[in-house]
Amino acid sequence: MEQATKVPFLKKVTEFDKDGVKGEVRFILGNEQDVIVKMEELSAENTYHAAVHGVSQRLGDSCSAFSKDKDYASAYKALTELKDQLKTKEWNKEREGGVGRQQVEDLIEALSKLKKQDAEIVRAAVEKASPETIKKWAGNTKVAAEILAIKQKRANEAKKASNDSIDDIDLGLGD
Repeated sequence: MEQATKVPFLKKVTEFDKDGVKGEVRFILGNEQDVIVKMEELSAENTYHAAVHGVSQRLGDSCSAFSKDKDYASAYKALTELKDQLKTKEWNKEREGGVGRQQVEDLIEALSKLKKQDAEIVRAAVEKASPETIKKWAGNTKVAAEILAIKQKRANEAKKASNDSIDDIDLGLGD
């Protein structure tokens, strides 16, 4: 039996992605409908709002890996390093294996559990590994499954801690 190719619900393409167009963000739905936002068409106020929102998200993401252990020193370091980096022309800083800090932390946790090794021993191995090796490790089916379980656990914890209400979402369907 043939397996159907899973089509993502939404794909976002920016000028920094393959096939992206300068000054545009393209949103492609799984049914192939698309919406293109041209940055030049946004009002100055919304361009500024988008920039502030992006900086908020970017810095918040930079320290999220440290929240579980309440590692404020590392979070502060990540925040200040990224703040300084954003003053340059460099958006992404090449890090351990060319992947994000949270991805590296998840990989370390997964390998530590699966290999039954102390996390610091695994961390040392990951830090020494080439980007290709890290991608290979993360792509291992058992490792990838463990990483997904780690992400699901984190999502469940965030859901429990959240004060969000589903009642705040109006789908416009009427009562």
